[in-house]
Amino acid sequence: MWEETKKKKKTRVKSKLEPFADIQSLSSLHQFRDSVITKYREVEKQEWFDPANKALAERIKTLILQTLHRPATLPLLPVHLIDLAEDGFIKPHVDSIKFSGDIVSGLSLCSPAIMQLKGDEEQGMDPTSIVRLLLRPRSLYILCGEARYKYTHEILAPSPEGERWTDGEVVARGRRLSLIFRDEKVHENEGGEGR
Repeated sequence: MWEETKKKKKTRVKSKLEPFADIQSLSSLHQFRDSVITKYREVEKQEWFDPANKALAERIKTLILQTLHRPATLPLLPVHLIDLAEDGFIKPHVDSIKFSGDIVSGLSLCSPAIMQLKGDEEQGMDPTSIVRLLLRPRSLYILCGEARYKYTHEILAPSPEGERWTDGEVVARGRRLSLIFRDEKVHENEGGEGR
């Protein structure tokens, strides 16, 4: 019964995501212009048409800001949805500080994946300092502080036999949807610290 309820919820969430993502067939997957992401589609959501999707995005935003003890009025950028193919992956990178601020957070849907954080030598960090996160469906990660600025993060490329997690569990990747939340960059002339 529990598994059937989980399956129904997952199907309902996916059916709600498809319309707001404006996603076409998987054959439209393409290479990201700076070669960070492979085999994916993306859309930035300026506006939510489905009230349930809008409520979900607001609930996640509230959770992120409460977790970090930030004001509820902190402006976030439009939600960025990434639809990553079963064999797609995201290479190590630090999100651009040109436009976004201190927070990078993602809600993971559909398939589990492993995110790897690695010390960024350019930021004076030890590249052997590695942290792996198992991103299960419906999990939320938040990167801020050193994790945001001094570590690269990536979604590991799937291997044919699946990645092994620390307890021996095989993490078999499938199609992965993620909703990415970022706060706006605070500019010096707005009274905040410039980055």
